Amino acid sequence: MSDPELMKAFSDPKMAAAMQDIMSNPGNIGKYQNDPDVMNLINKVMGAFGKHGGMPGGMPGGMGGDPGPGASSGPTVEEVPESTNVDEVD
Repeated sequence: MSDPELMKAFSDPKMAAAMQDIMSNPGNIGKYQNDPDVMNLINKVMGAFGKHGGMPGGMPGGMGGDPGPGASSGPTVEEVPESTNVDEVD
């Protein structure tokens, strides 16, 4: 990482701990949503890594990169023929 601002932020124990927490469990990002310093760092990291194909660990917000072969692309929608009455309850 060549961004001096990112290097400075990662040398801050609070920021380093927050990033380690989020990288170990991306769901932990919710803990920091009200901390503007941490959220600014996360957004900056997302921007930096977004240019290079994502960040290891599957970070939220599109930072997971390529999920790899055989991975699901997410939920799908099943089409229902128009003749089916979807308002009718069994």
